[in-house]
Amino acid sequence: MTKDNRSFNYDLVYSFNELDMTQSSTLEMFLLFCDNNFPSENTVLTIWSHGTGVFPDGMFENNINLGVNKSVIHDYTAGYDKSMSIKDLSSVLTEFVNKRNKKIDILIFDSCLMQMVEICWELKDVSNIIIGILNII
Repeated sequence: MTKDNRSFNYDLVYSFNELDMTQSSTLEMFLLFCDNNFPSENTVLTIWSHGTGVFPDGMFENNINLGVNKSVIHDYTAGYDKSMSIKDLSSVLTEFVNKRNKKIDILIFDSCLMQMVEICWELKDVSNIIIGILNII
């Protein structure tokens, strides 16, 4: 995390080293770190990665590198078949929102197949606005 975009290490605030981004505890730690160290009136969270939306298990074959179905946040350094389930994502965000007693203002998905109304419904209690950016593979 940096304050200045001139250089990656120009003003490094904190180094998290290598983390497994598919673990809900990693996302929770990051959200709490940001909220505690950079408090703000408004919060925007962007989830960037591959996603499988809410397609049922078996719809996609894992050998095409989409990982677990009904998931998002694929971390290929943690293993090609690892991702965070939509249920785990919802649980982490719900817990974070309950601790803050305030919703995430804008939740952005820059992830394939996360523009589904079912995803918005699953996360309706954690964010005031949910944006899904359409990705064409």
